Amino acid sequence: MRIVFFLGALAIVGLVISGAITLQKTDGKIQIEIDKKEVVEDTQKFLDEGKEIFQNAETKMNDSAQR
Repeated sequence: MRIVFFLGALAIVGLVISGAITLQKTDGKIQIEIDKKEVVEDTQKFLDEGKEIFQNAETKMNDSAQR
């Protein structure tokens, strides 16, 4: 459960850093804006990169198993 929470927090921080989620404080209020299009694009990019990492790891494992 901790891992799921950590990954969720990491994803939110990543979206804030990338600018998909912006925070503004005005008159004692905090306003959160979410750019849905940018969130979708960033998520797709993250998934593509993750898929590539797993494919590279699989290739390396298969190469080492064949030796």
